[in-house]
Amino acid sequence: MKRRLSILFAAILLFSYVFTGSILVGAEQSGAFEYFVTDYDSVKVATISYYNGPGGNIIIPSTLDGYPVHIIGAYSFEARTSISSVVFPESVTSISQNAFSGCKNLKNVTFGNKIKNISSKAFFECDGLTAVTLPASLKTFDITAFWGCEKLASISVEAGNPYFYSQNGVLFNGDATKLIQFPFGKTGIYTVPGSVSSIGEYAFYKTYGITSLTVSSGVNSIGSHAFNYCGMSSVSLSSGVGTISDFAFAQAKNLISISISGNVGVIRGYAFNGCKSLAGAIFNGNAPVMGPDVFARCAPSFKVYYNAGSEGFTSPWRGYKTTTDTFVPPTPAPTTVHPTSVKINKSIVILVKGKTTTLIASVSPANANNKKVTWKSSNSKCAKITSTGLVLGLSKGIAIITATTLDGAKSATCKVVVN
Repeated sequence: MKRRLSILFAAILLFSYVFTGSILVGAEQSGAFEYFVTDYDSVKVATISYYNGPGGNIIIPSTLDGYPVHIIGAYSFEARTSISSVVFPESVTSISQNAFSGCKNLKNVTFGNKIKNISSKAFFECDGLTAVTLPASLKTFDITAFWGCEKLASISVEAGNPYFYSQNGVLFNGDATKLIQFPFGKTGIYTVPGSVSSIGEYAFYKTYGITSLTVSSGVNSIGSHAFNYCGMSSVSLSSGVGTISDFAFAQAKNLISISISGNVGVIRGYAFNGCKSLAGAIFNGNAPVMGPDVFARCAPSFKVYYNAGSEGFTSPWRGYKTTTDTFVPPTPAPTTVHPTSVKINKSIVILVKGKTTTLIASVSPANANNKKVTWKSSNSKCAKITSTGLVLGLSKGIAIITATTLDGAKSATCKVVVN
């Protein structure tokens, strides 16, 4: 049995050496940090593997027991909701996968100027982050590093970084020819800059706040899942785009129409699958080569619109209804505004037996569709109330009058004292 355990341990060490280039030496504890010592380029360095401190504003030490802190280990700070900020020392060169995932109250991150790598989901679902600045030293960045940070509206890059560039809070590669990531919390209308030739995989993934997108004429490549679950209602693709990748716009549930240039020759599978509001795909050229289920599960009224004389279209075409009519956006369903609160004009009323008073209920917001309320007395023998808010004092005592909205059951109360 001991021999088997020895062989297993040796195998683990060998795996560590082969895939990480370092050999595990031992686990240590220094204050709130647990760490491992590893050999990196013939230098012994520390990898933080666990944090058990109180949280708050954390300054990660540059050394632990004399060993330079080189790596923030995978899952090492995971789900520590008490952490509000973190500062990395210059010694740190890499932040491993899920290192700070689930730190929902983390609001500020200051990177050291030696960090070269930020791994997958390193800051996954850090809900408090609104802006980050990547260091000039960064060489590799995983697209999922800030996934789930729904308030993150800006990703900036320090000057001098040859690998990454930022403009208006959007992340690009160094020469701004590839759009890498549009932050999850950024909102409004967006036009892709003219320097961009490709939009990367998952670049706009789950960016619910973007409402309209224009893809510039220089873009010729759109990556897989690039606009998956995006919030925009309209898209205009440039004439340079030749291929729309698989799942490129899948589940973009607000998308009503898509204008496809005549240069698009291939639309890969599931590109617009699940776009439940998509009523029209407007083709400005001949029919492209289509993958499976490109427009599956779109709006019931979905049609393919093409120009008379365009080649390759039939009726139906690949199972979709077609027309040469001009696309007219569907009339949106009227928006229902629900009450958020109700107030009564008086908080307490003192009545003499046999007398009356009128209570008025005010429903907010002012444009709520249904402002009707119901009235109820907690002690109808003391005071009763009519459907119009008229209160009648009947006998000595106390009654609580409640107004409740028919829509949403929002309520307010008034105390009635009858003498």
